[in-house]
Amino acid sequence: MNNMETEFLHIVDTRRVYRIPLSEITHVESGGAYSTAYTKKGKKYTCSRNLKFINKQLEGKTDFMRTHKSYIINKTQVKEFIKDNAVIVLINGTLIPLARRRRNEFMGWLKKG
Repeated sequence: MNNMETEFLHIVDTRRVYRIPLSEITHVESGGAYSTAYTKKGKKYTCSRNLKFINKQLEGKTDFMRTHKSYIINKTQVKEFIKDNAVIVLINGTLIPLARRRRNEFMGWLKKG
């Protein structure tokens, strides 16, 4: 069994705590003091934590990468990379910007995969 299948991201909103399997998350987007996790099934979970807090929860999870000040992606969900405007296209069609300073790390991963 894949290690990611047994691990979860915990999202707390005002009424519930959600346990989202890491393998289901496509990306996490920041909205200032809030973060929203998106899943393969199109569900979204918003919590009142910033992306830095979420990134700390995902520390050590090799399938996740911070690509921009506002985004973390699940690298297993990458479909393609458009070099001209530094945009990552996820399998579900979502476009994610890639920060200039994170480009070398991303390209290194992409070439390995």
